[in-house]
Amino acid sequence: MADGVAEEICAVQALIEAGRSVTLNPGGIYEQVMTDEAQEAAYCQRGLGFIRLAIKHGLPILPTYSFGENQMFRCYKFGLQARLAFAAKFWVALPLFTGRWGLPWLVPHANHVVFVTGKPVEVGEAREPEEKEVLAVFELWKREMERMFEANKHLLPPEVAKNGLLVVHRAALSKSKLP
Repeated sequence: MADGVAEEICAVQALIEAGRSVTLNPGGIYEQVMTDEAQEAAYCQRGLGFIRLAIKHGLPILPTYSFGENQMFRCYKFGLQARLAFAAKFWVALPLFTGRWGLPWLVPHANHVVFVTGKPVEVGEAREPEEKEVLAVFELWKREMERMFEANKHLLPPEVAKNGLLVVHRAALSKSKLP
């Protein structure tokens, strides 16, 4: 899997060039490990590849969020640093969570999940992205995610909704090798 990311980018670009729509999860492995049922969060990888691809191909970004998904399971922070290190080395997430009756993975807690789409973030004509453009589009995307969250936080348990949405660009966090 040494070139896994490069191969995935090529596959996504081929789909775009063929006129297909693509959906990307900018949180990746890090978001899987860091999921917390008490704090809604959207993590973005350091390189902001989803934004770079959108600018390169002149495609709008349609922000989306699944309200209630994090409450399907109880998440645990036990061994978090070891799981993050494992994920950085092997590019595999080891989230630690349980569902109904304390069972891992098998039966989620009874919960409504609502998938919400926001307003498209326009990126203009296709071009090679410059760093300041990427960061500017990220800020637009982040604002739309926050607006969408505020408009729909009533879909969450009140004790979760009051914590707001944490939008994290991982470049500001650390120099870890985690994808």
